[in-house]
Amino acid sequence: MRVANKTNPTHYVRRPFTAALGMPIARKEREEADAQGTVSFFHENKDKNGEPSARVLAVSNKHVLRADTTVNYQFMGTGAPRQYVRVCGFRRFQRFLDETRALVTKNVAEAVRLAEEIARLEAKPKSENREQAEEDEDALEIKKDQLKKVNKDNGKLQAFFKEVNTQWNDIARRTIGFVDWAPSISVDVDDRHYTRDIGTVELDSQKFKDNFQGNVVDLGAFCLISLMNIYLA
Repeated sequence: MRVANKTNPTHYVRRPFTAALGMPIARKEREEADAQGTVSFFHENKDKNGEPSARVLAVSNKHVLRADTTVNYQFMGTGAPRQYVRVCGFRRFQRFLDETRALVTKNVAEAVRLAEEIARLEAKPKSENREQAEEDEDALEIKKDQLKKVNKDNGKLQAFFKEVNTQWNDIARRTIGFVDWAPSISVDVDDRHYTRDIGTVELDSQKFKDNFQGNVVDLGAFCLISLMNIYLA
């Protein structure tokens, strides 16, 4: 799903489904254990030998992608069984539903409040004071515009909720790729004894090609930034 402009009423609630860093993921076989994680960053354009590649890999953690963290895993290619990965496990998808319902309810309450204020202003006798009369007229116009926007935004939000709940409720329809590589967790990598807890997911190009923007971070109500901009700063 694309990252929407912050003026889009669905901007906040759609974040878990967007092709940006921090995208919540879950393995099909680990759903019962409620094992979930996120995408740390994306690797694209080159294979392990440095040659050009059309594949895009999402990098996450071994403990997110595999139940047995003591053995190495490598997808063996065509014909080998695939370990599918989904965007949003049950808990995160339920959170999306709850957050969207709460936002719709909040907007309805705001629409009711604005409608009441409009009714009060329309029923108010016109003031003989010219400045007060103009102020009341301006307030009425502003409240009507605000009510129109709230109703329009809530309509878009409810349509979005219905679409996602209908098309993505089945976790099988939230498959985004499969585990490509996941070495065993190690606490003594090289002479510095770094901890290795890493795994990669090969993404489904058909689902990502239209919305993938690389290593970008969606900062919610603030902005969308590229990690490249941070590194070059």
